[in-house]
Amino acid sequence: MTRRIATLTLLVTLATGCATARERYVSFPTQGQTQDRKILDEVECEAIATIHKSSDASAAIAGGMIGVTIGAVSGAAMGAISGAVLQGMSAGSGSIAGLAIGGGIGLITGLLQGYTQNEQRYQRIYIACLSARGYTLGG
Repeated sequence: MTRRIATLTLLVTLATGCATARERYVSFPTQGQTQDRKILDEVECEAIATIHKSSDASAAIAGGMIGVTIGAVSGAAMGAISGAVLQGMSAGSGSIAGLAIGGGIGLITGLLQGYTQNEQRYQRIYIACLSARGYTLGG
């Protein structure tokens, strides 16, 4: 069940993250820019945003490393506690099970969060660029 939810979350995130900023926002000229100028500004701002954000893979990996660490530690602690409380299971085996489950959940959560934060950075740069060039954006 958890694996299905994680897979679905990943697919939704990747599917919504594939659209470019130009496809997500509509820019409205506020200083009389021509349509050609508007297109050029959008392309240039998209390039600037792409250059100044991290790579999606790097951001996802960094988030994944943090997530797996936090998930593994908290999972191991919860597993040890539940293993000590439940009859028929030792704290050690509960800790190992919690470590595996928490690490897996933390990895998936961290990967998604790292990717999402990187995408948000890209969006902020794109919006700031177009705003500085005299556009109002709508979505």
